[in-house]
Amino acid sequence: MLSLKNLNLRFNPFQKQVVYDYDDFVSQPFLLTETLKLLQMGVRLNLQSESTDSIYYIILGERGSGKTTSLLFLKDIVEHEGGENCVTKYERSIKGMGSYSGLVSKLLPNTRSIYSEGSAVGTLKSFLIGKKYYWFIDVPDMVAKKEMEVMLRGLELLLGFKNISVVVAMNQSHFDRSFEYSEILGKFDRFQLKSFSLEECKELIRKRIEHASAGEPKLRFSEGAFRKVNEIAKGIPRNIISACNTVFLKYLQVMDEPIEITEDFVTMVLGESYAKKVLEERVRPPLREALWSLYNFIKEEFSGRVESESKLAQAYHSRFGVSKNTLRKRLMKLEKLGLISIRKSDKNYWNNVIEVVV
Repeated sequence: MLSLKNLNLRFNPFQKQVVYDYDDFVSQPFLLTETLKLLQMGVRLNLQSESTDSIYYIILGERGSGKTTSLLFLKDIVEHEGGENCVTKYERSIKGMGSYSGLVSKLLPNTRSIYSEGSAVGTLKSFLIGKKYYWFIDVPDMVAKKEMEVMLRGLELLLGFKNISVVVAMNQSHFDRSFEYSEILGKFDRFQLKSFSLEECKELIRKRIEHASAGEPKLRFSEGAFRKVNEIAKGIPRNIISACNTVFLKYLQVMDEPIEITEDFVTMVLGESYAKKVLEERVRPPLREALWSLYNFIKEEFSGRVESESKLAQAYHSRFGVSKNTLRKRLMKLEKLGLISIRKSDKNYWNNVIEVVV
């Protein structure tokens, strides 16, 4: 059995898999993708501009694709390069922002309660004189229909203030459904977070190892191992780190000396064991068994990909007698865990394509 010291490591490079706040963001290496370079340029140009024109950006991506990290990266740019007249706020809750008074309570949290919309507008306008405000909104993965409507109404109100820039990050599915309530997000410049390429996957893993190392890194992945991790994780950053963590823990357990992690070792450790490990660590019985059953049903009956959620609902009900609503809840949970993806069909907007991720 190996120890961290045997590998010149100060800590497990892959233990932290989720970014919740700024402290998490700065604690781990950051990978600047081409999409983030474009966002970085847009924010910097706005900071340098003498006009009060706002930017309206929306960052789209699946769960685990780096939306929160992207927002905190842009917020960090404004705070370090924006000067005294720039104000930033990172927001994780979208509740209560559907009116001017609600917006004031969000944007100016230290302001006393305002009861009229007119006085709220005046307060906000007075505060914004000579300032540039950058609001970074991180839409939760699980959001109710009413909350989404309230957020969209608030964004419509904000467009009346030229010196408030808004950057929103949300799941692609939330973005698609938003047009059922409002067209406001159609006015935002759209940036799509793509799955990592093999080269980006390699860079992410290597940066994590270097960051955790005390001296020359002794933990090494072969080219095949990099490729297999990225293939299993579908290029999703959070899944890449989670997969590496599973491989690393097994590596410590079974190896007696530091040797290169191979493709065969990754294949042996991951596969079905990865999905099962995620469920064992993060879901309690009896839901754990129900999710495992659904996960395997999709893999075995549909070869890991279902072109229509209604088709899956029919087959699953026929086999297990589970209602469509219950199935939907279980699918959302599997998606949140990063084990399946749910996206709109390219052929039919009303169909959800469900695919096993690992």
